[in-house]
Amino acid sequence: MKTACGSKPSQWAGNSSDAARRDLAGTCSLASPQSWSDLPRGQWLRMEKGMYEGSCLCGQIRYQIDSEVSDFGYCHCRSCRKASGSAFAANAAVDRERFTLFDPAGLLREYESSPGKFRAFCSSCGSPIFAYVARSKHLIRVRLGTLDTPFTKEAKAHFFVADKAPWHRIHGDLPQFDEWPSKEVLVPAGSRQR
Repeated sequence: MKTACGSKPSQWAGNSSDAARRDLAGTCSLASPQSWSDLPRGQWLRMEKGMYEGSCLCGQIRYQIDSEVSDFGYCHCRSCRKASGSAFAANAAVDRERFTLFDPAGLLREYESSPGKFRAFCSSCGSPIFAYVARSKHLIRVRLGTLDTPFTKEAKAHFFVADKAPWHRIHGDLPQFDEWPSKEVLVPAGSRQR
């Protein structure tokens, strides 16, 4: 992952045995990050196939992805529901090297939600930005709700429906799995399954 400023890439190693929350503030630079940081949301990048941008709710953390993202599904596990504050989470994997973070105030924090699973969020507004597992730290799972650019890919499945919120009814014809989806339908890249 490239950082425009804020977090140091070396601190994203996924090794946090002494604290669940880690302060990732630091300094680093990418060639003239101000060239796009002053632009309003939706105008940071030229819109080309495979180019996405996103931000947290308060807009103080921004990112860009310069590749397509993986296939995705809707995870209904308890952990994803808690982390998203919703009935399910929609996350897609991207290679860390194709993800550029812009965090000038050093607001990105991580929480180790289970051993080796890290969730990164904005410490100002609380928006979840991405997650990763230590054993496949070259991939991050971006929270699709934080995208600011159009995203037209469709989900492949619902999984961990045995853990779904009792107040939520699943509609539509997407395949449903009590736990992990079958690999013929979806491999959630960057997750504990892969």
